[in-house]
Order: sequence, then C-alpha cells, then structure tokens
Amino acid sequence: MSLWCDKYRPKTFNELDYQLGQAELLQTIVASGDFPHFLIYGPSGVGKKTRITCLLHALYGDGV
Repeated sequence: MSLWCDKYRPKTFNELDYQLGQAELLQTIVASGDFPHFLIYGPSGVGKKTRITCLLHALYGDGV
C-alpha cells in the first residue's frame, strides 16, 4: 500500500501546476538530447522528488 502523496504525485511535466518555468526548462533540456549533470537542492516540501520523477519519466518512459 503506497502513501496518498506518492499515489497521486504528478508523473509528467504536463501534470505540474507550479513553477512552470522550471518544468519548461527541464522539458527543453530533455528534448535537446544533451542532458548535463544536475544537483537539485532546496528545503523540504518544495517538489524536488516530484520534479526528478517527472524528469525520469520524460527520459525513460513509464517503466520508472
């Protein structure tokens, strides 16, 4: 049984409804095919894990 927040977490960039500029930038980087290294940091609860999950789904598909 998964947690509610994990079950309903956005899985694609199109499902995100906050910080749309960051999502757009990440989508552009994924589409370009030249993917650099990233260091994601910030306080708890700002959506780091959600953005990484969306990024991995964009790169590797639904198997992530």
